Amino acid sequence: MEKNETLCPLSETSFHFYRRLSRLSILEEMLASTYEYFFSRVVQPYSHEEQEILMRIIDSLSALIQGETPAPCSFCRFTEHELAFWRQPEFFRLILPESEPFGLYARLYCLQELEKRLICFFVSETGRGPCSYREAKVLRRIKKLFVHELRDTPMYDLFKATRARRLSAEKQQELKLQKKDEARLKHVSIYRYNPLSQKYKQIKEEYLRKGGDEVGEL
Repeated sequence: MEKNETLCPLSETSFHFYRRLSRLSILEEMLASTYEYFFSRVVQPYSHEEQEILMRIIDSLSALIQGETPAPCSFCRFTEHELAFWRQPEFFRLILPESEPFGLYARLYCLQELEKRLICFFVSETGRGPCSYREAKVLRRIKKLFVHELRDTPMYDLFKATRARRLSAEKQQELKLQKKDEARLKHVSIYRYNPLSQKYKQIKEEYLRKGGDEVGEL
């Protein structure tokens, strides 16, 4: 008998696509006002384990910006109701120990939980396709918040070197073409439009392969 696994409750569903930009903006505001403030209260340097968590979060945000989608987790303990954090803000607000709420142990726990909850959130938000140019801009600002936390650490120098290699002339051109495609697709059906960017070319190929039923918003 096969083992019965419970996948993340949002692995096969997603919330309304047209409101995703506003939800990402709410997430950005919450991270800046809550977590950035919390990080600033703990004066000790980040441990190697904490740096690795921050790097994984940054890498996951980079993947989202590039159009990839995260895999749903198995044995998820969160319910779909809890994951709707714009109705349940406490989903991202953690209960810290009263004795030392701004200590190293609390910060490590905070980062571990934040990584898990961000994965769950983005699984729900990417079910209807890659992020738009405007949504990617929000993700870049969120990513910058986490990169800022790595300053004065060995991981920061590694990240900056990797980033310099990634932002090639070809990549910059691709981002410009994506912006043009997004603007034009507001007025032209993707079925009739020939995209300029690789991102929207892939979206059109997927659209045609599925018969045009699932991404009609474009």
